[in-house]
Amino acid sequence: MADGLLTDLPHDLPTFIIRFGTDAQCRAYLVRALWPNGFCCGGCGHGVAWSHKKRLIEECTACGKQHSILCGRPGSGHSCLTL
Repeated sequence: MADGLLTDLPHDLPTFIIRFGTDAQCRAYLVRALWPNGFCCGGCGHGVAWSHKKRLIEECTACGKQHSILCGRPGSGHSCLTL
């Protein structure tokens, strides 16, 4: 995950609610944390993905590979997050 995102977390509840008050805001934060330079498919390298509404995944528009936004990349040392 991008280190800058982890150091820029709210320190009080009102600020947290403003920043992460909706599912869309939380999802956007997780996507930015996994792909700080924009989405890049681990399968084909394509840079565009569909965001599934009911599942926390990004799907590459070129090859269809699905990427969980709750799990880090393999070998990155990040494990799946439980929410």
